[in-house]
Amino acid sequence: MRNLLIVITSFLLGTGTALACEGNPNCTNTACHAKKAKPETDGDTPAATAEGTKVVIKVSGMTCGGCSDKVTKALTDSNGVNGASVCFKSGKATIQYDAKTTTPDQLVQVITSSGFKASLPE
Repeated sequence: MRNLLIVITSFLLGTGTALACEGNPNCTNTACHAKKAKPETDGDTPAATAEGTKVVIKVSGMTCGGCSDKVTKALTDSNGVNGASVCFKSGKATIQYDAKTTTPDQLVQVITSSGFKASLPE
């Protein structure tokens, strides 16, 4: 019942399309666990997919699911973002975006503007 409430709440808040969680079995954000095919990549390098390009951005300062929801909403409200999944426990934001419309650096800025520290993988 709790998971259903979280999913409904996420839908009502408009947190956007969920992507697959980046392998954190302890993640409590149910949006992280949506089943979606992953493109073949090392996990951090942008990769082209049917939905656009995928990038994983490191996010710090999140302490709860509300934090990850705030970052997810900021990302999905951004021009060029097709979907986002943010997990506060792993500290990762997995984003599907249109490379013709936005860049990973711009996505980092969106996360920073929402009140959290963000950085691209080194």
